[in-house]
Amino acid sequence: PDLSKINEGLNSTLPESARMGGKELYGDWLIKSDPNGPGASILFFAGDSQGRLAGYWINPRGLTELQDIRFKDNALTFSMAMQFKKDSIPAYFSGTLDGDRIFGTMTCGANKSRIGGNRKPAISLTSETADANAGSQLVGIWILNGTTTWGSTQQRLKINPDMSGMYGVSQIDKITIEGDKVSFKVTAGMRYETTFELKLEGSTLTGLMKTSRDTQTVTGKKMD
Repeated sequence: PDLSKINEGLNSTLPESARMGGKELYGDWLIKSDPNGPGASILFFAGDSQGRLAGYWINPRGLTELQDIRFKDNALTFSMAMQFKKDSIPAYFSGTLDGDRIFGTMTCGANKSRIGGNRKPAISLTSETADANAGSQLVGIWILNGTTTWGSTQQRLKINPDMSGMYGVSQIDKITIEGDKVSFKVTAGMRYETTFELKLEGSTLTGLMKTSRDTQTVTGKKMD
């Protein structure tokens, strides 16, 4: 055995499940809460470049990285910073994984809310289909950063092998790629349409995000 790796694991402050990857959690979980909770959201878990458990809370306002994720014996806890206008308030989740369900309590200040949800099925195609797809290098998870005169935004873009996807919690029916040009539209709440016009260069995306109200410059990096 590689003794250096064993010693590194023994000296780590990470919980055992994080060092192992916590693969039972990997993927998207559609989360709903009671009326006092944070609203419809997605919990996304994956392994980082070192195989450790990483997670994000995704809602229409943006993307928030989870901190201090602990998962063992189907018990899950994590913390995060919830944004309310210009204020950042710490929040803490404690819950349970039960097959394809997650449920528990989110505590934010003096408020507590029950939240829960189900795992979203992954879209799977044969490897032959994915390899033949002209946009195969697009498939995966991207973190997009937008910049405007009033501030910055960060959101997740998930692209499936069939060129459908999700931007935040909004469904994308079709992503078009022509050469290095990538385009798609997102409709939020059947009212606001956002058009993306991007350029693909290796593991980066750059371009514009346009709405009826403004235009943002966008840069994106693909997650490992």
